[in-house]
Amino acid sequence: MNALEAFKQTNERAVKLVELHKSLNPIGKPHAEHSDILRAAVVISVSAMDAYFHTKITEKTARFVRAKKGVHLPGRLVQIIKDGASHDRLIEFMFKDKPLSHIASLVRKAIEDHTYQNSGKIEEGLKILGVDDLWFQIGKKLQISKDRAKKYVQGYVDRRHRIVHRGDLGTAMKNKNKLRNITRFYADQCVKSVGKYIWAIDSIVEAKVPQA
Repeated sequence: MNALEAFKQTNERAVKLVELHKSLNPIGKPHAEHSDILRAAVVISVSAMDAYFHTKITEKTARFVRAKKGVHLPGRLVQIIKDGASHDRLIEFMFKDKPLSHIASLVRKAIEDHTYQNSGKIEEGLKILGVDDLWFQIGKKLQISKDRAKKYVQGYVDRRHRIVHRGDLGTAMKNKNKLRNITRFYADQCVKSVGKYIWAIDSIVEAKVPQA
């Protein structure tokens, strides 16, 4: 299963949670005790996005290096290779089966502790594959401005952080330690927006590093 397929499968779990909430609350005001179903949908959707980047960057590395014939590689990728292997180790790679898979392994190890949720980190991560003008390209795909593209899912990412790290409790004086409201519409928009965002990014990466 490739990165996009895995993302779709995980994001579909978030879709099902939103649908579950609807089935439990078909009419009238939703029960407050069911609101955590919606929070779980937000968390899973953002997590699916994060996992997508880890897998996509790694699975495309070898093909990208091959397409470039090892020449004029992005600085970020070159630095990862330098930090991950000595000259002697790189020479060893040359005589192994599928030598470029070992370069991909270096990248996998280098990014395994990173999170790809914040726009800056996402931009930095995709530079490994030589993707430039990311926000302009996303904006073009989604027919929105460059600035809006950069912030397209950031609000949902911030909400995910509040849910995970503070239990979605308020921090301002007026709502401190009170559970923040969440609606089915909000969770549904989160899941759909993350899906569109990843669709746009995947098409950009595939154009940069095609399958064949």
